[in-house]
Amino acid sequence: MPTPLVVSGVAKSFTMHLRDGIRLPVVAGVSFSIRAGECAVLGGPSGAGKSSMLKMLYGNYAVDEGQIIVQHEGGLIDLAIASPRTVLSVRRQTIGYVSQFLRTVPRVSALDVVAEPLVERGEDRESARKKARTLLGQLNCRKSSGRCRRRLSRAVSSSASISRAASSPSIRSCCSTSRQLRSIRKTATLWLR
Repeated sequence: MPTPLVVSGVAKSFTMHLRDGIRLPVVAGVSFSIRAGECAVLGGPSGAGKSSMLKMLYGNYAVDEGQIIVQHEGGLIDLAIASPRTVLSVRRQTIGYVSQFLRTVPRVSALDVVAEPLVERGEDRESARKKARTLLGQLNCRKSSGRCRRRLSRAVSSSASISRAASSPSIRSCCSTSRQLRSIRKTATLWLR
């Protein structure tokens, strides 16, 4: 079986249009691979490009150069050049992402936030909610997970974000802050099933 994630020579910069088009390099020449069952940590100081790297892996940021090869539905996809539809398919079926800032719809329970990607992948609603309840329970977030609130608390929002990504079939990435995951500070984490 091929390695499920291979990053090769990836570079990313941002253009500051309001500052006379100054180009701000973020990362350059990033290469690594992760095999199934492995966990990798992208460590470094604030501004080193950890979150940007994960956003490229998830397809939120375009890649300036290089390749991001992901094993998806029996084939290999280069996310650096994949079509938007392919990126969406990879997100639904292969990659889970824990954002620093989970933006949820008001008055939607954490349980439904976690169950949503399972339902999108074809699970019936009750089965998806049961799995979501189990995932949230593993993070000690059982009691409040089914309640609808105007806004989720930070703790419940973090638990929902982590549980949502954990429902992903193969690649899960986590962009954490010290607030969100106390045991992992200023790191970005990737793990594969």
